[in-house]
Amino acid sequence: MTSKTFCALPHTSFTISTKGVRPCCRWDKWRSKKIDNGKMGFDIPLSEFSQDPQGHLENGYFKTLREEQLKGEVGGCHKCYFDESYRDKHTMRTHYNEKYKNIVGEKSSPDNFKQLKYIEIALDNICNLECRMCDSESSSKLFKRDKFLGIIPATRYEKDTTILADDRDKFLSDITAGITPSAKYETDISFLNKLDLSQLDTVKILGGEPFMSPNLEPLIDLLFKYVDPKKLTIEFATNGSVFPSKSLIEKFSKLEELILWVSLDATHKINDYQRMRGNYIETINNMIQLENILSNVFLGFSSTISIYNADHMPKTKKDIENLGYTYTYGWVYNSSSSLEFVPLWFRDWLKERVKGTEFELVYENFFLDKKYDHFEWHKFIHETKVLDQFYNVRLVDYNPELDFVLKQRAFEQDAGPKKETCRYCNEV
Repeated sequence: MTSKTFCALPHTSFTISTKGVRPCCRWDKWRSKKIDNGKMGFDIPLSEFSQDPQGHLENGYFKTLREEQLKGEVGGCHKCYFDESYRDKHTMRTHYNEKYKNIVGEKSSPDNFKQLKYIEIALDNICNLECRMCDSESSSKLFKRDKFLGIIPATRYEKDTTILADDRDKFLSDITAGITPSAKYETDISFLNKLDLSQLDTVKILGGEPFMSPNLEPLIDLLFKYVDPKKLTIEFATNGSVFPSKSLIEKFSKLEELILWVSLDATHKINDYQRMRGNYIETINNMIQLENILSNVFLGFSSTISIYNADHMPKTKKDIENLGYTYTYGWVYNSSSSLEFVPLWFRDWLKERVKGTEFELVYENFFLDKKYDHFEWHKFIHETKVLDQFYNVRLVDYNPELDFVLKQRAFEQDAGPKKETCRYCNEV
């Protein structure tokens, strides 16, 4: 397959999140909104999609995406494009192109959805951690933090784009009235009964934290009703802090394969700072214990790279691979702790911290099309300070080298008068 933009997933798959339906978990709707002329920069409301799921897969948003991918690059797909250009030729796009090459190819007509082979489902936002790069749309534990920061993510989306544990209108009216509503979002999966699941071979389940979701076992039972478990792979994105119940383990043992991608942002306590309430040692031990129980499990670890943990990636990769496990990583995007917006001096500091390792080139490539952003950098400094106060922690206790350089050089690139457009200038 020679096309650098064709992807099999819009022909064979879809992703359900608490925010709605989108092409895949890596899809960047914010980038799509900027680049793709507004054609696909949104999620399909789940209440709308569930009325006629097959119709949506055949037409509209998904058909437009299939057509656009044949013409050239699509903004929402930039994460795979970037990885293939500068880091890793084996991405989600190339993986599923190879896996489903006998079903669909770059010469396939965009007019029809071929066959449902793969589904990604974010069951709900029920979670036990408070990751700094996350929000309360994806973690129920973050509602108080987001309210503290003045962020109410639910109001960013059109009415009924998610199914809430409480009525959405009441949720929004309670926010307006200053009442703390339920922080729980749930995805209604009953519409899956309307689809032909007979050819389904892989389901990826996300949260929240899926192993603590009361909605997980009902989903697995529904899948087993239509698909022979011995021909089904279930993949989880888990924070590794929750050990599955005996009932779940019994169901997992029936699968062709259980894939566990464990979020571990460092083999160092900076993981526990970025993933508040987490414990990196317990995470590793929990997953190794589960692997010892099941014979059909693939276990891998994945880091989300941010300003906080970037200097610890070489050691983390080495530690995980020394344990004999697959290691991969991704980037924080659309968050104040993203490396996208850091000043030039920080890039130089980070380069020196990872000098002589593969991450020296990884970061050099990442920064190629990135520019310093005064507002976002000040937002990062401000949120680090106020969230340390909120959680009663100190960055210096988790990453003293980063804490030191921020105290010494944070505003080095900001010489000159304060910017009127930056509301954080007077707060940092």
